[in-house]
Amino acid sequence: MKKKDLTFIIGISILAAVIWIVGELIMMKLHFPRHFYIIWRVFIVTATCAVSVRHAFSEEIQEKSDATEKFNRKSHRK
Repeated sequence: MKKKDLTFIIGISILAAVIWIVGELIMMKLHFPRHFYIIWRVFIVTATCAVSVRHAFSEEIQEKSDATEKFNRKSHRK
């Protein structure tokens, strides 16, 4: 695991926790029904996982294109 990946994971976890807590506090203040808390938790976890997976796929695509470019540069020199 690269340092950049670890930084991303920690950052997204902290951001999700802050958004989760703010959402919970707002729902408490506005006296939402109990099922909204469950929906909120599921939404935050799902959104966090989706962003993480999307980031992983985009990183993988970028690494493959970088490797392809490097291969093409080396093969054209010969």
